Amino acid sequence: MNADEVRKAFNEFVNLYPNQFNSYTHQQKAEIARSWEKLYEKVTDCEAFIEGMYDLKRSSNSIQPPSARDLLDAYRTAKARMDYRSGRGGKRIITDDESRYQIYLQEMKKEPDKRDERLIQMCLPSAEIMCNKEAYIQKYGKPREEYERL
Repeated sequence: MNADEVRKAFNEFVNLYPNQFNSYTHQQKAEIARSWEKLYEKVTDCEAFIEGMYDLKRSSNSIQPPSARDLLDAYRTAKARMDYRSGRGGKRIITDDESRYQIYLQEMKKEPDKRDERLIQMCLPSAEIMCNKEAYIQKYGKPREEYERL
């Protein structure tokens, strides 16, 4: 997060727990805000962080603000949920050719007398596509790295 996003998240945090911050002086509040900038370098998505704060507030009956660890855990949960909704989840797209290529590699690891030659022959075209970048581009239209979700 950049400095503006940190301020925005901090203001949301103050709005969620106003009684905690009313007793602080302006200097103490500024010091806490500076500590947030250092603490939340791990946070990349401000909206997910704010959503995580609200989720944590809804699930907790405590009037005390949550710890930094609780906020980061809530952020990770909210980010994973938002990524899943938007289709950017952690799962890779596995093509038929890639799965056949994995079967081919497993069969080739076996000793020659224990290999299933029919299975190897069925998977050989996919192995050629996965090993040849031009063939992969010809079939799928772009290289493997671009075919995966981000």
